[in-house]
Amino acid sequence: MKRVRTLHLSRTTTALFLLQKSKYTSHSPRCCICSGAEVEGCFIMFDQLTSFQNLHQAYRDARKAKRYRPAILRFGCMLEKELPILRDALRNGTYVHGTYRTFIVSDSKKRIIQAAPFRDRVVHHAVCNVIEPLFERTFIHDSYACRKDKGTHAAVKRLRSFMQSCGGGGSRVFCLKCDISKYFDSIDHGILLGLLKKGLRKETKVEPSQTKVQPWSLLNLCEQIIRSVPSGVPIGNLTSQLFANIYLNELDQYVKRVLKERYYIRYMDDFLILSTDAEHLYKQRECIRAFLRDRLKLVLHPKKSSIFPIMPNGIDFLGYRVFTHHVELRRSTVQRWKRKFKNLPADLRSDAIRDWKGYTKHAKSWKTVQGLRILK
Repeated sequence: MKRVRTLHLSRTTTALFLLQKSKYTSHSPRCCICSGAEVEGCFIMFDQLTSFQNLHQAYRDARKAKRYRPAILRFGCMLEKELPILRDALRNGTYVHGTYRTFIVSDSKKRIIQAAPFRDRVVHHAVCNVIEPLFERTFIHDSYACRKDKGTHAAVKRLRSFMQSCGGGGSRVFCLKCDISKYFDSIDHGILLGLLKKGLRKETKVEPSQTKVQPWSLLNLCEQIIRSVPSGVPIGNLTSQLFANIYLNELDQYVKRVLKERYYIRYMDDFLILSTDAEHLYKQRECIRAFLRDRLKLVLHPKKSSIFPIMPNGIDFLGYRVFTHHVELRRSTVQRWKRKFKNLPADLRSDAIRDWKGYTKHAKSWKTVQGLRILK
């Protein structure tokens, strides 16, 4: 039986919910997506998206680990007023996405992060709560970025399994490792909207003629979020993670269904294929390059798309160096963390080392961890 998340609402919020429910839901048909019955497409999902339960849950999700920041405190103090206003704006088609705050994060490389106002982040979470389950069922098993029960460590574990299975884990196994150049900045708005429209129509099993004409819809809202920047999708948005997976799901389906590659793994814009035939991988790389260019308007990174034997140096993947029977830390990652530790204030070093140990426990790293004790 499917588990249902329970919301813990205050008395004031509960009373407000009952008032808003009587105001808005009397005309709306019941959502039957989960039961598999036919529904009225994007408009019925939009009713689900703008329900008070979903908006309140989106608010709770958006404030996680940030609840004491001034903007979030201001929104929370006026929650009983802000959520109905936001809901009215969404339903009436008067919602306008706010202006991003831009800053640069320098880790392994410089990244431009665009942070939306908290009100818009609530909308992003509300959108993902509704459409993510629909698209999740279309993703392949071996896509590991920004998905429940997936992630970095699951991807590394799966890669080790592939290395042991492909060619018996011998030295004659080759790897095609690729990266897409400026992926988030290169996502085409028109193609992405087309994929969203196709996916939503397919999953709800509704023809365009069956939908009711309403002033605003889920696709309209997604389009406004997507077009809130001139090109690409902003790295700081929660919706950008989902949209990026939907976009490259086209590549996943092509590699698995057309190219018939068994040993294929993707983590966002990094992906790799294993094979015992290097010439085969060269041909597959050209097929993938052409598909990305013609279908998705993307380009493989010229310096990060290579073919090499997996032995004796392993595969550099997601911050680790992966071998057939063990995993090591990447040397550049260790050096970067050492520099970071030296620049940290003394009162923050204990927490930083605890985080570092949590990262290194997934690799062969006992000596490295012990060596960091001098930095306390």
